[in-house]
Amino acid sequence: MIRPRVILFDLDGVLCDLWRFAALLERDYGITRAHTQQFFLSEYPKAARGERSVTDLLKAFLPRWGFPGTSEDFLSLWLESERELRLSVVQFIQGLRASGYLCGLATNQEFNRAGYLRREMGLAQRFDWLFISSEMGAMKPDSEFYIRVQEVLPCEPEKVLFIDDDERYLTGARQLGWETFQFLDEKRDLKKLGEYLLRFE
Repeated sequence: MIRPRVILFDLDGVLCDLWRFAALLERDYGITRAHTQQFFLSEYPKAARGERSVTDLLKAFLPRWGFPGTSEDFLSLWLESERELRLSVVQFIQGLRASGYLCGLATNQEFNRAGYLRREMGLAQRFDWLFISSEMGAMKPDSEFYIRVQEVLPCEPEKVLFIDDDERYLTGARQLGWETFQFLDEKRDLKKLGEYLLRFE
């Protein structure tokens, strides 16, 4: 076994709870995932790759969903509802960096949330790198995303461990030679990760 030198974390589903904004939309506005599915499958990727403004893309959808505000209102609600980090994962990352590991965030996000992650949520101080799709012009699981990340990292692919909740994104990482770990349960999987890394001590 080769000891990892760099550990990369996904954001939504790993560092943040998944579906918090979706739950808010359904509870407060009656907007379900069935309503928003087309937008997130067909339009949002354009924003996540940095090709289009997410607020412009939303304008055609909000009236259909019955949202009583502008796309800027919708975006503000989105950002604020998904800003809370999982404290246990934050502490785990702090411990890794204190032990000499380099840690990065590797996530699909449009430009507004990218800036929000850096400024309001302070993630630039919690990681050695922030690899954000809209800033890179490529998104997971496209091979170009992983290749561009690897070009920045100071180690070989086999010394990279990538942690994500989505198997599609892990598959793309493995094709480049990264080690992967699927994160599905906060308490259980932090314990498993800790046990995995202890093997190298």
